[in-house]
Amino acid sequence: MPPRNLLRRERLSVPSLSFFIDKQDLDLLVRRLNADPEIAFIVLDKSRESDHRSSRWWKAVRTVVVISDGSHSLWHVPAGPLLQVSIPTGIVPVIGLRPPPIPDPWEGWFGPAGFGSGCHPWIRLELWTRHCSYTHEERDSGQPLASFWLDDRDMLVVSDFQWTGNHFGPAPPQTQRWWKRMRGWIDRTAVRLEGTSGFWAFPSALQKLKNGMRYYARGFDLDQAIRTAKV
Repeated sequence: MPPRNLLRRERLSVPSLSFFIDKQDLDLLVRRLNADPEIAFIVLDKSRESDHRSSRWWKAVRTVVVISDGSHSLWHVPAGPLLQVSIPTGIVPVIGLRPPPIPDPWEGWFGPAGFGSGCHPWIRLELWTRHCSYTHEERDSGQPLASFWLDDRDMLVVSDFQWTGNHFGPAPPQTQRWWKRMRGWIDRTAVRLEGTSGFWAFPSALQKLKNGMRYYARGFDLDQAIRTAKV
């Protein structure tokens, strides 16, 4: 079982759905999100160039071909507009001042990544499908590398959806319903790791875990749950 202090932090934090997924499983997730009429993806607008380090051009799109590893933003459209967070200037914002809505996310906007911690339409996806350690070419490339794959052993890293929920105020009922539907889809498509505080594993990733592959789960010990999980 997870330590009590970790369970307590999870109860106090924003809602999340944590899962293991690999590249073979990824198409299941992409097809699910692409088919959802209530979801849009926030992507970089590559048709517009910017040299600003902390802010870039973004736009909302209905579908994507693939989702790369890393942090992503989804827009739950029925919950209302996304918020225009100011470009960082070093000036402390007025407490309680709500950012203005982005006029037309489909047309694009310039700003930093993210929409503020209290933005209910903002669904966050942290995705990790990689499990192989870095190649010598990757290590010599000079590109930023994640510490998970710096040694010579493979590792699966937990991914998750996060949402503000009721953490900063009453959540829109339409997004609460969407969250329940997404949780239900994960329950049907992946395998819940019993006895844990909300962890699932998609089929191919679960097989890797059951074959003994290392994993990172934010400090949770999932060994017993993985052994008893049904593929």
